[in-house]
Amino acid sequence: MKQRALPGPVDYVQIPELAARGLARLQQFFAVLDARLAGREFIATDRFSIADLTAVVTVDFARVLRVKPGDDHPHLQRWRAAMALRPAMSL
Repeated sequence: MKQRALPGPVDYVQIPELAARGLARLQQFFAVLDARLAGREFIATDRFSIADLTAVVTVDFARVLRVKPGDDHPHLQRWRAAMALRPAMSL
C-alpha cells in the first residue's frame, strides 16, 4: 500500500503521518466497539443486523494492515468469534 495511498490508476505515495493517524483511529474504533459489546451479543439490537455485518467487514479488513483486536478487546474478540460461527460467514 506504500505507493497506493489513494485508489485509482495513478500511484500516490503514502503520507506517513496520515497512515499513523489512520492506525490510531482504528485502535480507537476497536476500543469503542469493545466497550459497546460488553454484555451484549450484537452491536445495535438484540439480533444480528447490518451494524454487525459492517463491523465484521471493518475488523476483517484491518487484517490487511496487520492490525487485529488484541487482549485489551475481550468483548470484541468474543463477538468476532461468534460472528465466525454464523452460517453465512463460512461461504
